[in-house]
Amino acid sequence: MDYAMAQPSSSAIDNKDGSPVTKAYIEDVMKEYEQNDTFMVKNMSSEKALSFGDNCIAEVFRVKVDGEMTKDGKVVEMSKSVIVKKPFRDDKNTPPEMFKFESNVYNKVLDALESVIESKLPVIRSIKAEENVVVTEDFKDGGWALSKRREGLSQEQAAKVIKSLAMFHAASIVLSKSDEIRFKKLSQHVQDQVYSLSNAELCKKTLADSYAVAKNFADEYLPKANEEEAAVIRKFFSQTSDEMYNQAKKATEETPDFAQVFAHGDCWANNFMLKEDNSGDHALLINLATVCLASPARDLVYLFATNPQPVNKTALIQVYVSELHKNLSAHKIPNNIIEQFSVEFIESEVKRLKMVALLTAMWLLVPISYTTYPTVEEYNKLERKDKPQLVAQHIDNEFYLRRLMEVLLENVS
Repeated sequence: MDYAMAQPSSSAIDNKDGSPVTKAYIEDVMKEYEQNDTFMVKNMSSEKALSFGDNCIAEVFRVKVDGEMTKDGKVVEMSKSVIVKKPFRDDKNTPPEMFKFESNVYNKVLDALESVIESKLPVIRSIKAEENVVVTEDFKDGGWALSKRREGLSQEQAAKVIKSLAMFHAASIVLSKSDEIRFKKLSQHVQDQVYSLSNAELCKKTLADSYAVAKNFADEYLPKANEEEAAVIRKFFSQTSDEMYNQAKKATEETPDFAQVFAHGDCWANNFMLKEDNSGDHALLINLATVCLASPARDLVYLFATNPQPVNKTALIQVYVSELHKNLSAHKIPNNIIEQFSVEFIESEVKRLKMVALLTAMWLLVPISYTTYPTVEEYNKLERKDKPQLVAQHIDNEFYLRRLMEVLLENVS
């Protein structure tokens, strides 16, 4: 939440009428998408697709385009809706570095993964991805929607997300085993981990803010807590946020080499879509700015820590391993490699990454709990000690406290 809203500097994208992109820019994008140089935009309208609290690094717009193009000698009219994502800028007009990584993933990594498995991955692909704007297809009209984050995922819905993660991870394992040199080259285009040196200071700052909010709620609840709750509160907050960060970083760095995959890196409710009618057997993964080299359990930990509904995690891990094995077997990966990714191994990785689960919950519990949103400027101008009071005005306090205690009781041993 350290980025102030500002327009990207590219003149092709700047637009004075409040639209996220110019008509000329969208026209160029659609020509490339339709592979037709005759495409012309006749009308264009836009609306916010997400509120600030739904995406803290970018503004997200839904742009509706009415246009026409010449095809087989005939003029064809068409209407299409696309999603335009533009990063917030800091006071030096610099976008988050992760936006650069997102364009790399769309432009380089996904093509390589899909080519090696010779099929499409369950992700929403970009139409155009640059460091100052990402344009993707809009799947809302196809019946896809973000889950309701405070309601969370049922066992069945969580299994669909798990299957999509397994497919994504399997593709990177196939690539790493079939073309290790290419895999290593592509690894340079993603974050080595979310706790990397390149964003360490930002991570520590935002974590310290989240820690202050959580500690404020926990301290207020402590006089009413039972013995077990009081014990985990005191144990957890006996550490500083920097100490927790270092523990999570160390755990991430200790992932065995064979288990390094391209993980989504930020697998919570705002980064995947499910069919509104609950059909289909998988989810769509979106927002790929945080794809990183990590343990496959990293994504499972994020999903478990941010899902308010009680689910059978053991059963979901079994679903994950089954889907992973199925995809690896389909691409002739040797059994001795497949067997390394056993249920027991994934369970041990989830346990090893408990501090990552705790930090994930602290980081994301605030945006999950928002009912209204403070402005970026309003939040950033406050000292850390004053931010818990502002956050408390905008979140579902009862929900936040309940989830905080559930996560602490489950993960603080």
